[in-house]
Amino acid sequence: MSYTYLRFHVTFSTKDRQPIIRLEWKDELFRYIGGIIRRERGRLLTADGVADHIHLYLSSRADQSVADLTGRVKANSSGWMHSRWENARGFYWQEEYAAFTVSPGDEKRVIEYIKNQVKHHERIDFKTEFRQLLEEHGIEIDERYIWK
Repeated sequence: MSYTYLRFHVTFSTKDRQPIIRLEWKDELFRYIGGIIRRERGRLLTADGVADHIHLYLSSRADQSVADLTGRVKANSSGWMHSRWENARGFYWQEEYAAFTVSPGDEKRVIEYIKNQVKHHERIDFKTEFRQLLEEHGIEIDERYIWK
């Protein structure tokens, strides 16, 4: 028997950070993403976002990479968006994403951070937030690729 605690804060934007995610889509979108993660034997613990990006807090199984899980979430949810809402035909996720491990001691802080995305983005845009998250986690930013 293996015992793991694999929790991740994952964030990614819409293609070219287009503000296309409508408020009325969010609940259904996050339920659908939760279903994708459950099919992969993980759990969506909380999610929120604004018109141009989302944040997910999720658990993952030990034999799956965060890259594979994120790729499945993005591919399946964008296809579903196209079929679910006629005015979402131009909806796509940006190729890039960021993922951060979350320790049990930081879990409450991360959940609150994600739940407060709408309020948070009254003060700060996604580009600034993304840079701050990368810097906070000690990830070096390569200016050649960050906003391609």
